[in-house]
Amino acid sequence: YKDGRAYPWPGEVSSFILYPESANQTIYSKSVVESDSGNYSCLVRNDTHALWRTINFTVM
Repeated sequence: YKDGRAYPWPGEVSSFILYPESANQTIYSKSVVESDSGNYSCLVRNDTHALWRTINFTVM
């Protein structure tokens, strides 16, 4: 998620690309722009639990 919007994001939300890699997720971008700044969240869940973490990413 970026600022509450689920991936995949349209180009105006973020230029990042999400790559699944053997049970991990990698966010990639050839270059970042100021509009990539925001709160990025990851939701992991199974039948009994859910875990949500958010980071603030700032492009200066």
